Amino acid sequence: MKSVLILVFLIVASFAVHGQSKSGEAVLFGSGVISTPYHEWTTTFTPDGNTVYFSRGRSPEAIIYSKKLNGKWQTPQIADFSGTWYDTDPFITRDGKHLYFCSNRPADQNPTTKTDKTFHIWVVARIDEDKWSVPALLDTIINHPGVNSWYPSETENGDFYFHSYGRPGGHGKNDIYLSKHTGDNFTAPTLISIDTAGFNTQECAISKRNDFMLFISNKPGGIGLSDIYITFNKDGVWSKPINMGPQVNHPYTTAMSPALSPDETTLYFATNYIPIPDTPAHMADYQEMLKKMDSVYNGFANIYSMPLNIAALRSKAVW
Repeated sequence: MKSVLILVFLIVASFAVHGQSKSGEAVLFGSGVISTPYHEWTTTFTPDGNTVYFSRGRSPEAIIYSKKLNGKWQTPQIADFSGTWYDTDPFITRDGKHLYFCSNRPADQNPTTKTDKTFHIWVVARIDEDKWSVPALLDTIINHPGVNSWYPSETENGDFYFHSYGRPGGHGKNDIYLSKHTGDNFTAPTLISIDTAGFNTQECAISKRNDFMLFISNKPGGIGLSDIYITFNKDGVWSKPINMGPQVNHPYTTAMSPALSPDETTLYFATNYIPIPDTPAHMADYQEMLKKMDSVYNGFANIYSMPLNIAALRSKAVW
């Protein structure tokens, strides 16, 4: 999840839109259905890839889902466990049986109870196709009291990743942590060591085999205000982060919410980038201005997708 949205400056750069792009470029995901004039981020898919859950909103914000029918994404619905409190950052486990998410709901989930000041990680179990159990709050070994915990992501063998801000034992910023998940139990989280210490390092999308992860950081040397990076795991040691480049990251913008398709061949991410036409049209009147402000490209984040060539990126990894 994004702690703060940065207002985007209008800049001239190339970016693929509406799916009309050259091979390998980032394209808007589900224009008008998934990506809309509202703020969208954090995608996760059922194992068959035919249902996508994602975050939408500003105030309020909820987890919603869309199903693919005859190759087209259908009108989204609010997930049955969401819609009352601020819910975000859904992640469906590799077997499709559970969904983790973050929320500021109180521990007793009573609408009359005062909303929690911090976000914690919750989990629901799948009951039926689109029906989930009552949410359960993860133990305090994950949800440290008074500390925000965000963006859960898990490998197929139970390596559970998330990030927290200001958690004891961290670098004092947003840091990524790892816990081992077996049955209903989680081990004490350990700080992940990546070459970003002292800067925000967050929103980790871990691969199913724990061999690479994507994350965002505002470390020096990037392209935008925060960039998406990839790092590779070799015997428990993570390589130096590789910037995902100008297809993903843009000056003065915030790239966020990396996610993987079930087969890990596609990267999904969100950005508040606004593509600028070569010959911008003059706005005839105020109503036309409002129309443009209500378009997909109005400074709120949209979700994009692009092919992910892991072998090519791994060849660039340095430890």
